Amino acid sequence: MALLEVRDVCYIYPGAQPVEALRDITFEVERNEFISVIGPSGCGKSTLLRLLSDLLPIDKGEVLIAGEPAVVARRKREIGFVFQDPALMPWRSSLKNVRLPLEVLRRDGASEKATSESLLRLVGLGDFTAKRPDQLSGGMRQRVSIARALTYDPPLLLMDEPFGALDQITRDEMNIELLNIWEQKQSTVVFVTHSIGEAIYLSDRIVVLSPRPGRIVDIVDVPLPRPRDPAIKRSREFFDIETSLLGTLEGRRIHG
Repeated sequence: MALLEVRDVCYIYPGAQPVEALRDITFEVERNEFISVIGPSGCGKSTLLRLLSDLLPIDKGEVLIAGEPAVVARRKREIGFVFQDPALMPWRSSLKNVRLPLEVLRRDGASEKATSESLLRLVGLGDFTAKRPDQLSGGMRQRVSIARALTYDPPLLLMDEPFGALDQITRDEMNIELLNIWEQKQSTVVFVTHSIGEAIYLSDRIVVLSPRPGRIVDIVDVPLPRPRDPAIKRSREFFDIETSLLGTLEGRRIHG
């Protein structure tokens, strides 16, 4: 059974002039699979993640995580969410930011502290546990955010353009780190991005959304071998997938 099942999901933002954001979204994600969602600005990518995480109510359709409604999965702490803005507490150290969700639930004993420290080592910040956000680079702050999202070891990790605000060099480095983390944690990831190249490099499959209202126009397999070396971005196979996706986003299919 797929870990994530999305069935005929629709969403309309209410108001004096309602906005239809998503229409009839249906797809599945297998356990330990890495899926990216791409599409033009305003097509509902971020809205989709908020529906998957039960941060927005579904107007129509259903989202199942391990066979249960998303609201149940959220309450059971089975969903991790990484936003584009790390949203760290500026007065807290990296370690205390990672431990914050555990403190809220009064689960902040010695073993939980050790887990938080190991997560910071996992994201490459083992030497920065005492540093505050203003003492970290943008990439480091996002690593803290990822570690915090992994606190409960959630089977499903949702990531909403987490590297969108970073420069290209740092973004490429974070892509490599994210794949290392994913391979070690074996989480299932749904990753929203505007970057076609980033989606191809990271993903097993890519969900392509149309302009608003967002509908699925294609789901593209990425048959590139893993583990992935950054040099694969210069391969013919990578270029062919990128060209096909560009054609799909432009409203035509390119076969070559």
